[in-house]
Amino acid sequence: MRRVATVVLVCGDAEVASWPLAGWDCPGLAVVDELARLQVAARRLGYSIRLRDAGTELCELLDLVGLGEVRAVPAGYAGSRAGRPKAAKRSVSRKL
Repeated sequence: MRRVATVVLVCGDAEVASWPLAGWDCPGLAVVDELARLQVAARRLGYSIRLRDAGTELCELLDLVGLGEVRAVPAGYAGSRAGRPKAAKRSVSRKL
């Protein structure tokens, strides 16, 4: 049975929320656009998103458009859910 890709909202090392990614089985620009928008919204609030159990095609597509950091949650990672999450560290990276 194939696993469903999951979007994970994280703050520092703490997993805050997770939900299944719609369209994960047929990755395309609509899925990439959705993930990019989620990442921008999350970063504005001091969080970030990651993907768990993303397929090879989706990972390659994310790398191609510069969203490779989104797929950084290893399979089976549960993160820390206990207590209140730590404040997010903000960093700005620019690719020229």
